[in-house]
Amino acid sequence: DQAFQIQAALRRVGVVSVVLGDKSVYASEEAHELERVLAAVVEPTNQRSIRAALTTDLLGVTAHDLIRMDENEGEWETWSNAFHTWSALWAQSGFVQMMRVLLTRARVHERLITLRDGERRLTNVLQLIELLHAAASRGHLGPSGLFGFLARERRREIIGMEAEAAQIRLESDADAVKITT
Repeated sequence: DQAFQIQAALRRVGVVSVVLGDKSVYASEEAHELERVLAAVVEPTNQRSIRAALTTDLLGVTAHDLIRMDENEGEWETWSNAFHTWSALWAQSGFVQMMRVLLTRARVHERLITLRDGERRLTNVLQLIELLHAAASRGHLGPSGLFGFLARERRREIIGMEAEAAQIRLESDADAVKITT
């Protein structure tokens, strides 16, 4: 955690840095956000899950936007329909295809890359998608099974059981200060 605190301090003063260490991507904020998004895709009729997913940095809907959606049913319907579409696409074409469409429709790349630590966050999301795809293929997991897998992996990381494949990858090390743990 100290390495990431140092990295955050360096970012605040404009110094590019990367952390070399053994922290798991399942312990990242992006894993938590992806879990919220997948919960809504798995159960697209659950308005509470959709609201939780929308307020992630991945989808970028603010509290003000949610209030506006309460007054403008059309905008809410657009998002609700998107979750239904993603759910159907996952069932028909698989996890990776659904994520490609979701990332494009929700403009996740564009949103994350504008954040101060956007490259790191985008790298985490892409690594998580790769790991989840591998788990789905290995275990023949459908939407509910894969969502459960992610939830279990996140809980496991919270109690400190690390796996080498899940170690956070470098987002980029070009001209960056390297912080080693």
